[in-house]
Amino acid sequence: MNKKGASYVSLLITLVIFLSVLVVFGNFSVYISNHKQNVKEANYVYQEITNHISDLYNNHEWELLDDEIISTEQGDLKVLYTYEENTEFATSELSVDFIFKDINETYKLERSVYYEW
Repeated sequence: MNKKGASYVSLLITLVIFLSVLVVFGNFSVYISNHKQNVKEANYVYQEITNHISDLYNNHEWELLDDEIISTEQGDLKVLYTYEENTEFATSELSVDFIFKDINETYKLERSVYYEW
């Protein structure tokens, strides 16, 4: 009877260890898949930000820009503008804030006040 009880305890311990390894592996796979999704989402948002900044450089009337919300597949990207006409370096400066979930980026664009188009 003692050997029988020892084999049950051994089997139970083996089962607990196996299930623990299985749970850890399962949680790790979920973490990896969530991380991949978050990276794809962040890459998409940063691509939208880059495209928007390049469009802003081609815009000649920075002073007329109003805050806006850009709809993307991942959600809404909020864009806030702050314009300063003539800085101490003879430039006009546009501060652009991009807000999306946990991403909060600020970019400062400058253009010479002597810029002609």
